[in-house]
Amino acid sequence: MHTRINHHLLIITISMNVFASVMSTSMLTIAFRDVVHSFQISYETLQWRNILFFTTFAVGLVFFGKLANRIGVRRQLILGLGLFIGASLMSSVTRNWYMFLTFQALQGLADALIVPTLVILIRLCFPENKIGWAFGWFSGTSAAASLVGPAVGGIMLKHFPWSSLFFLLSGLAVVALLLSIIYIPRYISEGNQNKVPILGGIGLFVMVISIQMLFMQQIDIVIKIGSGIAVLLGLGTVIFVQMKKQGEVAILPTGVFHNRTFILACIRVFCLSVVNNAITLYAPSYLRDIHAIPTDQVGWIVMVDAIISLFLSGLAGRLADSRPRTALAVGILFSLVATLSFWFSDRFEYILLFSLIYLLLGIGWTLSMPSQNKITMMAVPSERTGEFMGFFQLVQFGTGAFAAGIFASLIKGTEPDKISLEGFQTMLLMSAVFQIVAMITIVMEGRFLLFFKRGRTNK
Repeated sequence: MHTRINHHLLIITISMNVFASVMSTSMLTIAFRDVVHSFQISYETLQWRNILFFTTFAVGLVFFGKLANRIGVRRQLILGLGLFIGASLMSSVTRNWYMFLTFQALQGLADALIVPTLVILIRLCFPENKIGWAFGWFSGTSAAASLVGPAVGGIMLKHFPWSSLFFLLSGLAVVALLLSIIYIPRYISEGNQNKVPILGGIGLFVMVISIQMLFMQQIDIVIKIGSGIAVLLGLGTVIFVQMKKQGEVAILPTGVFHNRTFILACIRVFCLSVVNNAITLYAPSYLRDIHAIPTDQVGWIVMVDAIISLFLSGLAGRLADSRPRTALAVGILFSLVATLSFWFSDRFEYILLFSLIYLLLGIGWTLSMPSQNKITMMAVPSERTGEFMGFFQLVQFGTGAFAAGIFASLIKGTEPDKISLEGFQTMLLMSAVFQIVAMITIVMEGRFLLFFKRGRTNK
């Protein structure tokens, strides 16, 4: 009985650690218009927040995933929560745009500290026959956070200033910190001495940030030339580290370019995640600016995505086990229909229509991602799953920065606190192209597998 109670308290503790992180993005996207007005900036300038946050988070996953094994999982988790609380509180009280950027980058860094420790804790603290149960709780909590985030954010923005969102996030993180101090076993703090990819991580960070600067219209030509040089230097650093043939300090898994299925999966997840992040970042502002929908109603509309994801997750998992490529293709098709429906939605003012679009988006993402993850995982050697999937997650989560950088100039409206309808529609057309490319990778992958099977049969 004592063991069961400990496991229940432990998984609640682990799940609480991801709650504030998942809620933060969904709540803040609804508040983008308020942030723009508060700091008197443009939507294009606002994207520096997303670029810094997502880049720090994605690159940090590579770095802190290995650091957790070096300094100890419990210690890193508590450090990350402390940083998250401080960064959120300072984000809520600062009235300087550049300080806000700094604190949001630190919040992304905190998320990168926290996320790798949670999976490790499940693996180390639960017996084999309870790991699936633990991941079920973990996924359910993430879905619940996605579910309540938009609604809570919309309601709070209707009655309180946007800065109050960060007070709520800080409070949730304080609860997670107290639970972690009490219930995370201390012996988990003992780690090994794996090397950390410091040089490669810095090079990757510089390269990703500099690429975004090349897309920003407000950057002058001299800075863009400097950014181009920085891209080459960052890329050179990553290549240099990779050529040293030291797998534990390299960013890319050794032999990755010889695994065609994995490369196609990375291209596919990049395309799909860019679209998902673009719609997540800009669609709430589109609903508020173009259609003048109140913030609380925007929150309820966005929540439809999370509701359908919660209900279809079991079915999507079963389809991923039985017919992964079919489920993936159907999911992409649903997402493509939703994207094109958004393009035509400027002609209508029906909230029900937007709810239907988010319903299609939720079905598409829920069907595609379990199959996408399984196809990717089955394409790599089992003993190197962590190494390959770490790079795969870097590609997936790094797309938040790319979506912010690529589309920032497009959606900039004539008024600084509103987005452009034409720019939003152009973004949707580009998103549809990304989704078609993702569909093509499935066809290419199927032909490659068929060719490979015929080759083995002939032998």
